[in-house]
This record gives sequence, structure tokens and C-alpha cells, in this order.
Amino acid sequence: MDFASGVFHRMATVIDLASRRVVGWAIADHMEASLVCDALKIAIAARRPGPGFIMHIDRLSPPTYMPER
Repeated sequence: MDFASGVFHRMATVIDLASRRVVGWAIADHMEASLVCDALKIAIAARRPGPGFIMHIDRLSPPTYMPER
């Protein structure tokens, strides 16, 4: 990632609460639903959950990084 360009990148992660492992993630330069969907697709492909699995999604939040003055 090119941090010097000033472009913020967002990361979405999917965590398996039973194992407490990150099982899916995606990075993009936008905060659209497709970012979360991409991370979820990777997690489902990796873990292959059975019918009735439970999912919780935290709402997206704006970046909290503030450059030094």
C-alpha cells in the first residue's frame, strides 16, 4: 500500500469467534458494501460453515487516524 499518496485504505475482517482467528479479510480504497462482501466470501470459502451459522456485523466507522500537526 502506498501510504505516501495520502489515500486511505480500509480493511474488513471476518473473525471466527470459536477459534478467534481471522478467517477472511479484504482491503480496498473505498468503504462500500463490496469490501465486506469480499471478506465474507473469502471466509466462507475458507471455513465452509454449515447451515444455520450465525454472523454479526459491526457497523463501519470512519477512520480515526489524525495526522500530526
